[in-house]
Amino acid sequence: MAKFHNVHCTNCGNVYAANQMAVNIDSIIRKHLEKRQYKNEFFKAAKELFDEICIGMYQPRFQMEQTEILFANYLKIDCRYILEFIQRKYQIDMDIDKLTEKTNQDKKKDAFDAIDQDLGISENAFDDLCLNMTLYHKVDVDATKKRDYIKRLIKLLSQNSDQTILECNCEFYTVKDDSGNEFENMLTVTYFDGETESFQHMVCPNCGEAFYMDAGQYEEKVIVMLGSSRVGKTAYLAALVEKLMPMYGASEFEDKIAIINSKDRKFEDFKKNILNTYRRNYKIIKTDMTAETVPLFSLKIKIEESKKYVILTFVDLPGEVFVPLSEDEHQAGEASGKFLINHRKICESADIFWFCLAPVQIDGRLEHRNKTASDKVELDMDMILTNIESMIRLIGRKKKEIPPAAVLVTMSDIIAQEEQLYSSTFNEGLYLNMPAGTKEVQFKQDSFTGLAKNVKRYLTSQNVKNIIPRIRDMFHEKNFFSVAAYGIDIEEGINRDKKPYGIMLPFIWTLAVLGYIKPVEFTKEEIGKTPFVRKTVEYYAESARENLFWD
Repeated sequence: MAKFHNVHCTNCGNVYAANQMAVNIDSIIRKHLEKRQYKNEFFKAAKELFDEICIGMYQPRFQMEQTEILFANYLKIDCRYILEFIQRKYQIDMDIDKLTEKTNQDKKKDAFDAIDQDLGISENAFDDLCLNMTLYHKVDVDATKKRDYIKRLIKLLSQNSDQTILECNCEFYTVKDDSGNEFENMLTVTYFDGETESFQHMVCPNCGEAFYMDAGQYEEKVIVMLGSSRVGKTAYLAALVEKLMPMYGASEFEDKIAIINSKDRKFEDFKKNILNTYRRNYKIIKTDMTAETVPLFSLKIKIEESKKYVILTFVDLPGEVFVPLSEDEHQAGEASGKFLINHRKICESADIFWFCLAPVQIDGRLEHRNKTASDKVELDMDMILTNIESMIRLIGRKKKEIPPAAVLVTMSDIIAQEEQLYSSTFNEGLYLNMPAGTKEVQFKQDSFTGLAKNVKRYLTSQNVKNIIPRIRDMFHEKNFFSVAAYGIDIEEGINRDKKPYGIMLPFIWTLAVLGYIKPVEFTKEEIGKTPFVRKTVEYYAESARENLFWD
């Protein structure tokens, strides 16, 4: 049996095999009703209700065929099927035969007033249905109005149970993953009037969230950003994308590591709202704690010349996840886990953590900068670390199962030069190797070690808060980096060139940890059978994975 790659829903957090990705039937019905609304009163009423109520009909092709609504690419759905779907999805105790029989017997009466426990739907069952079904307009929705919409929907469907509400042709497009397994990842719909619409994103079978456009073609790994507000998490992501995919000119890494760009919705939003701001040397707006605005996107990465591909999904958690919002919570030091539970369950699938902390949070000599900053940074590192530990417990990770962590000291350009954590002339390309005649990109582990030692020395110096024991206890596998997304003071930095530092190293290290590039160390070896013919050969040899971490 074929083994498909897993795909991760960025909304509900569920994980599915690529061949389980679904079609958003709700969207197709709504477009069909928009075209049919002037035909008769049924279609007009149906359009009004389907524009308001999210039915949640998200089904893979095989399921559509099993339930016999799809036959030879012809999709046909009647009202009774939607009632049956609602009964299954929301687990409502509903006798559809009695319900449709009663409402068709007497359409002059208010059919729903007659729906009681004896006929098909109890009051409690209807309460549950109103609780679980959602409206497209989720803000300022009156509960009474919502109940009325759902009441009218049940009434309309039951009174017209034999009425066809959708019929159209669907053409599915398939792709193969890197193992040759074939699955659907796109479809076009042809409506009754001949108009064709393309659906380029398959959706989550549970919540309907659109998957990454290329989801399922390659292995997907999830990188979760940790850290409080204003420590540079989002700016670092922007700097990384700019390094790999600059607006002008070619990336210095394109012959080794490259982003394969696709018109994916979330990545387009990231470029519009985050990356373009960074490129103009403006400060990036703080990430708000809402499901819609959190920078969360996927990238398809190609490792040249080996032609390895991996899909990396970045989850930039808002700082409020780790810093309490209310004064009462702040005094207790406990941040709410509500956001993670409701919006970012994808964190349960984390493969790597990137933990960002700002110098002003740990270096006593720099804390004064926080007093005059326009955006204050939380200085209580004990509280932040405690809430990170709590987050890990919330996502159900046991200590031995906690993913590796890259600890990033951001804004390293404000640290004293003698600490050797920043250089405006830093060449990150020197830390990658591609031996002649091979197709493998390698990470020069021993070259990177010298930089890591500088960070280690700084983090254990007498002027820096003693956070290493907490980090060591939290993450079994870890290493430390210094980065600077801008390398200039952006409060006054417009029209000045950025001087980013160390941006690629955590990324290259992550690819090595995940096994997509090899860590290597410089080696000298004597060869020859006798002392007279021996010679010293210098080369890079593969290094053990455990050498990527600092104990």
